[in-house]
Amino acid sequence: MNPTIELRIKTMIRALTEIIVPAVDPRNALAQEQAGLLVGHLHALLLHGGREKAMCDGERAALKDLSNALVEVSDGGAITTAATSHLKALPNDVDTDTLSHAIEALVIDAGIDGSETFKRACDSLVIQHAREENLRSRVWFNAMGFDHDPDSLPDIESLFK
Repeated sequence: MNPTIELRIKTMIRALTEIIVPAVDPRNALAQEQAGLLVGHLHALLLHGGREKAMCDGERAALKDLSNALVEVSDGGAITTAATSHLKALPNDVDTDTLSHAIEALVIDAGIDGSETFKRACDSLVIQHAREENLRSRVWFNAMGFDHDPDSLPDIESLFK
């Protein structure tokens, strides 16, 4: 029998929580903390269930939405226009890092010669994106046990609807 990844992770969690963690010196705060972190990561891996690519795809789609929204309202001088043109010229399948850096460049360049209306729109769009990304991350890592209000979060399945 070839044990599933789920069974193997559950076995690791059980070994840690029932045997290893109780044997760690309770006066060694760092070791206790790291053991708890390891258990949290294993719980998160169980919930993630191999959906890391889907999560990355969702993050990229959200960045693409932000990019499109910024391009739509972009207004300003030559520097802002050049940054907007660069963002518009990126291929649809651009990687997340390149897309993120192009968005960042537009926001920075808008600070140089973007119209006041565009600067306000930039602030609003970027803050809204950050709030949504923060929520996605909180849901994705909720199993780690560190969230300040875990009961307020939707379940992990909400990230993939």
